[in-house]
Amino acid sequence: MASFKLFNNFNTKKKIALIALVILALLLLLGNYNREAIKYYLSGVDDRIALLKSSGSCVSCDLNQGNFKGIDLKGVDLRYANLSGTILSNTNLSGADLSGANLSNTNLSGTILSNTNLSGADLSGANLSNTNLSGTILSNTNLSGADLSGVDLRNKDLTGSNLTGVDLRHIDLTGANLTGVNLSNQDLTGTKLSDGANLNYTNLSGADLSG
Repeated sequence: MASFKLFNNFNTKKKIALIALVILALLLLLGNYNREAIKYYLSGVDDRIALLKSSGSCVSCDLNQGNFKGIDLKGVDLRYANLSGTILSNTNLSGADLSGANLSNTNLSGTILSNTNLSGADLSGANLSNTNLSGTILSNTNLSGADLSGVDLRNKDLTGSNLTGVDLRHIDLTGANLTGVNLSNQDLTGTKLSDGANLNYTNLSGADLSG
């Protein structure tokens, strides 16, 4: 009976050792990914920004209140990331993918957003004054209450975008695609809509088109 117990104990120890070896092997296989994941979940915003700069990708990351001022983030992947309240003034985000990202109340003044994908992004209340939007994808973007002063919106695809509360007075929208945009009751005094703007299904009821 004693020898049988010793055999059982020996087998139990072997099983534990085997399980430990399997876990160790998995950790070694996952290696870099595991370390980066640990770094991300335990790090603060500044550390996550550093990781973004080194890897070029941070999909669905929470970067709320981060400071990216003047940083070169050309071509980064920030799909569905939370960037609300961040400082992105004078940052290079050309060619970046920010589709579905939360950029509400973000300072984007002077930011380079040329050829950037902002489709479906939330830019409500964002400061986009004097921002370069050449080639930027803005379809289905929430721009409600955003500051677009000094922004060139000519020939921009704004299909399905939310422009509620945006000051569009004296803005040149020549060639812009405003399909499905709700501009009802908007003050469009001096706004240029007549030269090639696509107004299919655009709601202009109650809008002030004088000047």
